[in-house]
Amino acid sequence: MVWEPPHRIVLSWDISAEWKYDPKLGTEVEVRFVSEGPDTTRVDLEHRRLERYGPQAETMQATFDSEDGWSSILRGLKTFLEIGAPLRDFAPTPQAAINADRRTEHNTR
Repeated sequence: MVWEPPHRIVLSWDISAEWKYDPKLGTEVEVRFVSEGPDTTRVDLEHRRLERYGPQAETMQATFDSEDGWSSILRGLKTFLEIGAPLRDFAPTPQAAINADRRTEHNTR
């Protein structure tokens, strides 16, 4: 969608709440690379248009915000860049969605 090296990239995220490809979903993931010095770069990630998930939007937000969500992917990337360790499969899993749903349920009580 947008490619502005070395500053940012915006991608279409078309994975449904059932973890299947849905070309009509059209949420967006923006990743920004912010220089904080000669050897330091901050990576900011924003996943937007989550309202397109409809009734599952809150659960999906909790899934992406969970320890198994985007932060896990960014931690893995950081580790790989720092020490060259191979990345494991960091894709959010259905179990992460279930755990996030339980946290959301608990927080609304």
